[in-house]
Amino acid sequence: MFPEAEIKVLEVSTSDHLPLFLNMKKKVYEVKGRRFRFENSWIKEKDCREIVKNCWQEEENRDLTTKIISCCNKLLEWGGGISREYKIQLSRCREKLCKLSSRRDMQGIQSYNDVRWEYMKLLEKQETYWKQRAKQFWLQGGDKNMRFFHSYASGRKKINTMQRIRNEKGE
Repeated sequence: MFPEAEIKVLEVSTSDHLPLFLNMKKKVYEVKGRRFRFENSWIKEKDCREIVKNCWQEEENRDLTTKIISCCNKLLEWGGGISREYKIQLSRCREKLCKLSSRRDMQGIQSYNDVRWEYMKLLEKQETYWKQRAKQFWLQGGDKNMRFFHSYASGRKKINTMQRIRNEKGE
C-alpha cells in the first residue's frame, strides 16, 4: 500500500525492546562528491596560504558559507594528490643524495646539503600526514575494541599516578 515507506530499528541502551521508526515517505538522497577533509600537511606547502588568500579575496562579496565551500573546492583540487607525491619525491631525493654523496667539491657538498634539507622537509610533511591518519583511525576504530581502549587508558593512569610524596630528607 505504501511503496515509499521506510522503517528503521532505533537503538536504545536502556531497554531490551527496540522502538521502530516508520517514515511514510522515503527520502531521496543525492549522490555527493568526496567529503572535504583538510590535510594538516598542506600547511607546510608553499601554495596553501596563497590559495586560501586568493579564494577569500575572489569571494569577497559573498557570505561565509559560500567562501568556505569555494575554498574547500580549490584546496581539494590543488591538494588532492599531494600526499601521493611524497613517496615519489622522497625516492627522487634519495637518488639525488646517492649521486651527490661521492662529490667532494664545494658545489657538490652544497648541493648535497640542499637536497638533504629538502628530504628532511618531505619526511616531516609525510610524518604530519600519517599522524593525522593515525588519529582518524584511532577515532574510528579505537572504541570498537573496548579491552584495548581500557587497557590503554589504565596504562596512562598508572604512569600518571603518584604513589608517595617524599620530603627533603627523602622519606
